[in-house]
Amino acid sequence: MISSDSRRSMSILAGFALMKVLGVTVILVLLGVPPLVGLLVGLAVAAIGVWLLATKSQAVVLRASRAQPTSDADQPRLHNVVEGPCVSVGIDKPDLYVIDDAAPNTLVCARTPKDVSLVVTTGLLAATDRVQLEGVLAHQLCRIKDSDVAADTLVTTTAGSVTLAADLCLRARRWNGCLLYTSDAAD
Repeated sequence: MISSDSRRSMSILAGFALMKVLGVTVILVLLGVPPLVGLLVGLAVAAIGVWLLATKSQAVVLRASRAQPTSDADQPRLHNVVEGPCVSVGIDKPDLYVIDDAAPNTLVCARTPKDVSLVVTTGLLAATDRVQLEGVLAHQLCRIKDSDVAADTLVTTTAGSVTLAADLCLRARRWNGCLLYTSDAAD
């Protein structure tokens, strides 16, 4: 039986693929490429995009957030606080990361239910005592236990890729501004 997280992940990947196929095909057809060639290129771009999302989404989130892995020697309190709830909930201890940021925050990202990363900020570690930190992290560990993290990681990465594509399009318009924004108003 397929878990709800797996179903959500598959539907996110399918939606992403459909969006890529349609977007690339339409753009290429508008540029004068034959529709069949545009569709084939769109399928290739979608296949590469889905593969990258499925295999690299967790690494992208960790890199984009500037999370650094932490060892038991670096953050003994964090490791100790995480181990207790993991044992009581019945999950493996996730890989732990720290972001150097004053804002108290945490996030969980995963590629699969077995490959999970828990990220906390230095602000959270500084602002909370042991009981408060355990409460905040217990919430994230329950999300891991419920297996709803991988789909959320895919959503984050997909939204980021759409935002990046839109930003690149806007930058391209600015770079080619003399070609796209010709105006007779100045004459």
